[in-house]
Amino acid sequence: IKVVTVTSDIIDSKRMISVRSNGCISGKMAAELLSYMVEPGRPVALVTGCRDTIVHGDTILGFKEMAEQLGMNYVGVYEHRDDPDIAYYLATKLISDYPDLGGVYLGSANSVTFCRRLGELGVDQKVKVVASDVFPAMVDLINKNVVKATIFQHPFDQGRLGVQYIFEYVAECKTPSDETKLLDPQIILKSNIALYT
Repeated sequence: IKVVTVTSDIIDSKRMISVRSNGCISGKMAAELLSYMVEPGRPVALVTGCRDTIVHGDTILGFKEMAEQLGMNYVGVYEHRDDPDIAYYLATKLISDYPDLGGVYLGSANSVTFCRRLGELGVDQKVKVVASDVFPAMVDLINKNVVKATIFQHPFDQGRLGVQYIFEYVAECKTPSDETKLLDPQIILKSNIALYT
């Protein structure tokens, strides 16, 4: 049975191909965006699901590399395991540990409770947030200037290509020429978010 992984990957799974967004580039883009928004020296952090997954691990590597290259005050990775309650807690912890927190990259779709907590703490306009993905609550956060930008990762195309590769294998005995298909992430701002909804 041929298997295609979508969104992330599974090491040593013998899958035919992995289709996912280029997490390393997403991380670099987020760090660069924050470097334009955050005053030099102020802390920046990355909040993500789980560093052990391929997609989040790639994002962490890209963000860290670019943050270091740009001389940012990168204070580390915080994991919420895709649990909204943990994301909510991490917002409290980051503001407690770094009262002058300048920015954060929310590297997974689990961003709503984190942003809500920033608002409750009265810092949702002070801390610059770059997020991931597009969904109705994210559109609202961008329109309210709580999130300054989000990284679009082509979820529909990831699924479409996964199905296409399986169909081509079954119908045409065609196997992909590469083991990985990385889709180019895109930056979404308030000015162009209507193109993605």
